[in-house]
Amino acid sequence: ALEQQVKDRTEDRELSAESYNALEEALEKQMKARIEDRELAVESYRMLEEALQQQLQDWREDNELAAERCNKLEEACEQEVKDRTEDSELAVESHGALEEALQQQLQCWRSEHELAAERHKKLEEALEQQVKDRTEDRELSAENYKAL
Repeated sequence: ALEQQVKDRTEDRELSAESYNALEEALEKQMKARIEDRELAVESYRMLEEALQQQLQDWREDNELAAERCNKLEEACEQEVKDRTEDSELAVESHGALEEALQQQLQCWRSEHELAAERHKKLEEALEQQVKDRTEDRELSAENYKAL
């Protein structure tokens, strides 16, 4: 009976060791999968951040081009006002109406320029906030990964 009990306990220990080894392997696989998931998440965030940085750069370049076009348009308008003013001095009767119309047009163009600049600035601020949020998300993911 004692020999049987020793034999049974030996088998129980062998089964426990096998179960422990299988559990340990499963946990190692799970940890490897989590590590791979975290690495993929970090890479995804990095790629997203790069894309957002590129988009921000593109928007800044577009904004600069738009500002240059607006400045050239404003200069052209100012030249047009000057030219028309000189012409209107020759035609005294139509001077007032022509100058007023050109000033209104110039004001409209300036207003459009200001609105476009405000829209570009708001887009740039929103994108910078988005980049900041994504960076914080990536940092949190990295901290969570380290915590695991």
